[in-house]
Amino acid sequence: MEDPNFNNNIFFEKEIIVLKFLFNTIIPESKSVLMPSAAILINSIDLFSIEFVNLIRKSLSIIDLITMNQVEKKWASFLDSERTDIINEFKRKNVRLYNELSLKAVSHYYCNEVVLKSIGIKSIPLFPEGNSVLEGDLLLLENVFLRNSFYRV
Repeated sequence: MEDPNFNNNIFFEKEIIVLKFLFNTIIPESKSVLMPSAAILINSIDLFSIEFVNLIRKSLSIIDLITMNQVEKKWASFLDSERTDIINEFKRKNVRLYNELSLKAVSHYYCNEVVLKSIGIKSIPLFPEGNSVLEGDLLLLENVFLRNSFYRV
C-alpha cells in the first residue's frame, strides 16, 4: 500500500548516518568478492515499504535512547568500536526487532540492482511491484489453448 506523501526525505541526515552503520552491521561490505554492504539500500529509501520505514524509525529511536543513556555525545563523535557496542546493545535488548529489521534489510538488499549484478544475476526483478499481469489478459495463455492436448503415458 503506497502512501502519496511518502518520499525519500523521510530521514534526517543524522538518522541516515546511524542507519548506514546499522545496515553495515547487518550485511558488511565484502571486498574479496566486490559485494557492497547493505548501506547501499540508503540510495533506494523511496522503494522501502511503509512497514519497513516504521521498523527503521523504531530501531533508530531505540538506538538514540541507548546513545543518550551512555554519554551525552553525538553519534558522529563516537569511535567505530563505540558505535558497534551501541548496536550490539540494541541487538541484545531487542532481539525480535533486530531480527525483523535484518530480514527486511536482507530481502531489500537482494532486490537491489547493484547487488544482483555483483552476484551475476542477469534478469532483475521489477522491484517492488514484481511482474504484474493485467486482470483479464488471457493472451499470455494463447499458446496453451492452441496446443493440442497431450497425456503422459
